[in-house]
This record gives sequence, C-alpha cells and structure tokens, in this order.
Amino acid sequence: MRFMGLAPEHIVLALPDAVLNGLSNEYIATLADDVQAKVRARRGH
Repeated sequence: MRFMGLAPEHIVLALPDAVLNGLSNEYIATLADDVQAKVRARRGH
C-alpha cells in the first residue's frame, strides 16, 4: 500500500481536490503547518 508509513495528516494530501474543498476550515487547522499550506493552495486560498 502506498500510504504505509505516512502520518494520517499527510494522507489528506492524496485526496482529490473536490474532497479537499469539502473539508472544514476547523479540520484543516488541526493539520501540520506544511499540510495546511498545501491544502489551502489546492483549495485556492
């Protein structure tokens, strides 16, 4: 499995953009700073 060894918050980055757009800002705020930045960039924020 390609996600083995990854932290759960980094697995979020494998989600499609349409799913990332559905995540709440509150949930995104719980992620590591680098993951937050990547998610926000993909969401266009």
